[in-house]
Amino acid sequence: MTHQRVLELLLRFSGSLMLLALVFVFAPESWMRDIHAWLGLGQLPDISIIWYLTRSLSAFYALTGGLFWILSSNISHYHSLLFYVACVTVGFGVVLAVIDVWAGMPVSWTFTEGPLVVLVGVAKLYLLSHCPTTETKKL
Repeated sequence: MTHQRVLELLLRFSGSLMLLALVFVFAPESWMRDIHAWLGLGQLPDISIIWYLTRSLSAFYALTGGLFWILSSNISHYHSLLFYVACVTVGFGVVLAVIDVWAGMPVSWTFTEGPLVVLVGVAKLYLLSHCPTTETKKL
């Protein structure tokens, strides 16, 4: 399997996971409360900003997941945009790790979320560095 094909699959897999967040744009509040408690995060506060942030963030994740699917359709054409996305993914993972520590998230959450996002970003960068761009295909 080529690096380009692996990158395509990684983008589609991560994009598909992100698209699942669309459910929580519309999910009943009771589901979110139950999941919050199941994760060991205590009782989810019942205030407007919580519902706004959870639903808008879910929508943003779903939009990003759709973008990943579009980018996976033509990796050589979107090479420079994918490079940006991969770099931002690494940075986002670092920011998530810092926020997790600052917010006092559970240790299991802190040691998986940020580091996993960094790892996916590094994998994207590695795979992308072995993929031809539209310009190199013309040569």
